[in-house]
Amino acid sequence: MKNILVFILLFYIPVLLSAQEKYIKIDLEDTEYLYPAEKAFLKKTGEPLQGNYELKINPYQKEKSTFINGLKNGKTEIYRNKKLSEVGLYHNDLREGEWKYFNRAGDLWKLTYYQNGLREGLEKVYSGAKLTETVNYKLNHQDGLTTKFWYGGELKSKETYQKDKPIDTSYHYTYGNKLEKKCFNGIDTSFCINYHRSTDVKVLDTVFYNSNKKPVLLKAYMNDTLKLKIMMNYEAVVNDAYDRKVVRADVYEDEKLNMTYFFEKPYGDRYKTDEQIRSLLRYRVYHYTKPERIRLTITTPDRDNYDKTTFYKQHPGSKYITRVEYSNRGDGDELGGWYHYDIDR
Repeated sequence: MKNILVFILLFYIPVLLSAQEKYIKIDLEDTEYLYPAEKAFLKKTGEPLQGNYELKINPYQKEKSTFINGLKNGKTEIYRNKKLSEVGLYHNDLREGEWKYFNRAGDLWKLTYYQNGLREGLEKVYSGAKLTETVNYKLNHQDGLTTKFWYGGELKSKETYQKDKPIDTSYHYTYGNKLEKKCFNGIDTSFCINYHRSTDVKVLDTVFYNSNKKPVLLKAYMNDTLKLKIMMNYEAVVNDAYDRKVVRADVYEDEKLNMTYFFEKPYGDRYKTDEQIRSLLRYRVYHYTKPERIRLTITTPDRDNYDKTTFYKQHPGSKYITRVEYSNRGDGDELGGWYHYDIDR
């Protein structure tokens, strides 16, 4: 106990004394960080920084810090565009204890705890005055329970992580606090069960993921009967003049292959392809009695991202692949929500 008190006195007394002094204003270019000493020095004198300094990082950012023998010790305030952005304590150049982060409006955005420069413990994220997320960290890794809330304070999701990877079972809820999705996260594979897909008929589906957390299989049940299945292949090839690699999606209805879709992998644009696949899985199911069938109506994509997006489709039993593109016509194709049409017509 005595050693702890001595440490506190040694750490905080210089900080309290230096807080009463003025800050010396210098530019970042006036300093240098030397190895192996790993301390900040003044270029002009070669002496380690000692006392309170206001460092001009760039025209938009400055930092007020207290230095002891070239190392940050004590309170640090970081300003961006003349507004306080971050505030917390350093101990020997490592973040320690509670750090507060603020948004551009000056409201508290995030509260994070550090130990020896690493995030440790419960982090809280806010939107305005509302708590929107809590994240547990261990040695700078997301580890333990992560909880998200809707703006009204209702529970949005509960997920358990281990070294930044989701494990165990996670739960996701609608704004009305109804269970929307339950996921089972394993080391090599995982799957999610979705609920409340339609209001007029009981629908339940399951999406399976590979070790890279990409969806590879969707199964949709209607009144406990398998009605829809979508299978993904991320290493398929379209055999044309270029033998291009694509993502292939086979869509089955009542175990019968209905349509195959090929999504190109644009160079340096993986997000676009992945978002196309996610949109394919965000279908809505409608139940028709005459004839009884499932109709896929995909959530309308963002037209800024999908305008003039091309992909390919192939009818069962046909060797021909048709190039199609997204438009807003909506002429009754099998995936009506995509509003695509055949370019080659």
